[in-house]
Amino acid sequence: MKEYMKKIEGMDKSLTEIEVSRKYGINYRLEKGHTREIISRLHPEKLNLVVSEVTQETAEARTFRLVSENSYLPPFEAGQYVNLFVEIDGVRTSRPYSICS
Repeated sequence: MKEYMKKIEGMDKSLTEIEVSRKYGINYRLEKGHTREIISRLHPEKLNLVVSEVTQETAEARTFRLVSENSYLPPFEAGQYVNLFVEIDGVRTSRPYSICS
């Protein structure tokens, strides 16, 4: 294996999975053509969200609880963010918001 590949985080797990797949005959080729669909579920281009609750945390901070209009939200990790797009007085703007559980 090339030296730089050993430095890639998670490469050892990927190589182990490949070995196990070959040993037990697991064939991921059946998923061929569905990759974009799977990735789109995990990383959708756009989510339609509605504010269901606002909590005043401090004098200057609020928590906005957002829910999906179509009942599906992809998994996330604390520290990730979303860009919220809104139109105010005919002007479309966006703001980044941190995600927390």
